[in-house]
Amino acid sequence: MKTVVECTGISKIYPLYTSKLDRVKELLHPRRKSYHEDFYALRDIDLNVKAGQSVAIVGRNGSGKSTLLKIVCGVTTATSGTVQVHGRMASLLELGAGFHPELTGIENVFLHGLLRGINRSETKLRLESILDFAGIGQYAEQPVKTYSSGMFVRLAFAAEVHSQPEVLIVDEALSVGDASFQIKCIRRMQELKDSGISLLFVSHDASIVRTLCDHAILLDRGRIAATGKPMQVYDIYTGMIGLPGETAAPQVSFSERSGTGEIQFTKVWIENGDGNSMLQFRSGETVRVQLEITAIKDVENPTIGISFRDRTGQDMFGINSALLRLDSGNFKAGQIKRATYEFPLNFGPGAYNFSAALHQFEIHTGSCYDWINHAFSIQVDPDPAYRFSGYCRIVPEFSIVNADQPT
Repeated sequence: MKTVVECTGISKIYPLYTSKLDRVKELLHPRRKSYHEDFYALRDIDLNVKAGQSVAIVGRNGSGKSTLLKIVCGVTTATSGTVQVHGRMASLLELGAGFHPELTGIENVFLHGLLRGINRSETKLRLESILDFAGIGQYAEQPVKTYSSGMFVRLAFAAEVHSQPEVLIVDEALSVGDASFQIKCIRRMQELKDSGISLLFVSHDASIVRTLCDHAILLDRGRIAATGKPMQVYDIYTGMIGLPGETAAPQVSFSERSGTGEIQFTKVWIENGDGNSMLQFRSGETVRVQLEITAIKDVENPTIGISFRDRTGQDMFGINSALLRLDSGNFKAGQIKRATYEFPLNFGPGAYNFSAALHQFEIHTGSCYDWINHAFSIQVDPDPAYRFSGYCRIVPEFSIVNADQPT
């Protein structure tokens, strides 16, 4: 398969000075004495993107994600290493870069095309589709300086994704606009992927990564910490961001745990209504999730959470004591407690992965004490008494009357 993006040994070093004077002293020193420290934004990065492949880059803030994309796009140069891009490339790094505030939306679309090497006749053929996608209506004839920020980025995104690239580079641009436009953006990206275009993008959104990508790379402090399937890499990432900022990437397998360890799960299981520990249930059956927790140190009111994902990694259901506005109490060192969640398992038939977390606040990425990812999988079987399709077991009320009768 053809390689469209090839990065070999990419490193990016920035000099860090303690003061402006040190910068001048280094510049004027007759023997070029160094007054700075080298900061590696990227170190020895190898990256290959094949034709038609979708690759996500994830990592904490400051890990080097945007720097890598800028090097691939030629916005900045690498200190060492080589980059080769084969085919027409479009980038969504700074939406609207190159737009002139005094020109109208339509004029800027033509300008954008020229900057991308697309002649006016080609842009004219795409203009209606671009404007329809952007949804800016009559404002297409107005100078973009009069646009709201949302209108501006919608037009910029629409122009970029209609430029028919072979490689599309995206840096967190899928979060632009309102919810309706975001759905439209994701659908367009899926269409581009299905047409054989290669995608390379940065996103913190797990659902987007899992939906659009077939490969992912985790960066940590300028180095590649993990590569593999999107769900697996993203799980390592979510475990990492629950750790203190100076902690290196955890060396864990995909089904292990992470956290600071002040309190820990010592046993986790699911029971049926009769109190039997099981891994196979019927859709709609009442279950109890049992979580045995041991305190290593004193912890006040920890958040106790659970979550289920389907086999593709999509979040199906998650809840915790903070979201329920419940106080879990104080844990004293050496104390063992058991938390229980009881609920009807209103999932459609299928396999689901279970995870559990102990942390502070509403999400487990804040002060994470213990996070067991993919603790085990359960199987949900069909309920012969109630047939339905999909993941959610909803029992609606149904009625029908003549259209001229009051409802």
